[in-house]
Amino acid sequence: MTPGAPGVGFSLAPDRETLDRCAPVLAVCDYGEVLPEGLVHPRDVGLRTNGLFDQVRELQQRHGLPLVAHGTGLSVCGSHPFDAPRLARWLDRAAHLREALGLRWYTDHAGITAPAGLHVTLPVAVPFVQGSVAAGRARLDALARAVGVPVGVENSVVYAPLADPAGEPAFLSALVADDHALLLDVHNLWVHACNFGLDLEAWLLRAPLHRVIEVHVSGGKACDPAWVRGEPWRLDGHDTPVPEPVWALLDRVLPDLPALRGVTLERLEGTVRPEDVAGLVDEVHRIRAAVARRVMRPARAPAPLPEPPPGDPAELALADVWTARDPAVALAALAQDPATPPSLREAVEWASSYPDGVGLVRRIVLRLRFDRLLNGSARAAGWFEAEPAAFAAAVVRYAAEVPPTAGLPGDEAALFDGWR
Repeated sequence: MTPGAPGVGFSLAPDRETLDRCAPVLAVCDYGEVLPEGLVHPRDVGLRTNGLFDQVRELQQRHGLPLVAHGTGLSVCGSHPFDAPRLARWLDRAAHLREALGLRWYTDHAGITAPAGLHVTLPVAVPFVQGSVAAGRARLDALARAVGVPVGVENSVVYAPLADPAGEPAFLSALVADDHALLLDVHNLWVHACNFGLDLEAWLLRAPLHRVIEVHVSGGKACDPAWVRGEPWRLDGHDTPVPEPVWALLDRVLPDLPALRGVTLERLEGTVRPEDVAGLVDEVHRIRAAVARRVMRPARAPAPLPEPPPGDPAELALADVWTARDPAVALAALAQDPATPPSLREAVEWASSYPDGVGLVRRIVLRLRFDRLLNGSARAAGWFEAEPAAFAAAVVRYAAEVPPTAGLPGDEAALFDGWR
């Protein structure tokens, strides 16, 4: 990357076939973005790498690519003691990865991916309260100490918000303050506009755009209409070409990002066919053209924003909700419990007003466990191939009865075998 000029990057999927297929895309990029969790054995302290790490480092050397990291393992707004052992191991591995790969910066997702030490993997929402900010700042500070490079947080897609999505700029401003960076995902913003009617211009005018170090650009599609009662929701799938409204949003924001160092095109593993590669190369060139033609606007003073209200993130209670057999019922029980603090009751009311979104969270968490199980057990994969309906029904029962404590495919397989 040329000093002073934002580069164009591509996400390096944790999948050998996708990495090989996307070599022509990397050849026209300035850097690559890695998923740290895909390169190491999560149970280890230190750095015991896997074959994907070796492939990524070989690509780095072949193309002369600098690397940045964007992960899910920090569980940014988590603070529960149940998660402390996992977090300590992950910070140690993040430090080793930074050194081994020369990472330029390291970002993660706003929200919680390991509530109370569980492994939902999906960044689930947190209330926009002071307790969530304090937890997030503590973990970002810890990551910064571990890796010694700029760290930041992304505006994540959520499907069951625990606060008004319009209030996210104030929350993100408090979270990054003057110490850390923001990763602005323009596709995520557009998804929230589609799903919640978010006013994008109002959001951008209040957001800490002066702290944006990186922009994400990606695509996605609507969910299966059978999953919801009304119009299908947009998903943050990273599995299609970039939609035109996202390109327009990229052009809108680029002139307001004085600290920008890179724009990254994201694509999910398993979604790149041979005939898709040329289109990805074209998208990289289109990003580069957008960066080249931007005319910077005069820097504006950050808008004064209200402090997040008092409140605790209620991580354990919400972990129970997102791992319940029926999260909607669990949310209703929290709302009706006289012992529920007012800030949590308000958060629960926000989520409950989007029942389709609550259902989507349950489906996505279940799908992530389903994928881990198939990747971790040849016997489970054989069962699925022979009797897909019976296997799927068994996984649904299993997920309802066994909390998601497994972060690895092999561990998920062991839990499933024990349950059977």
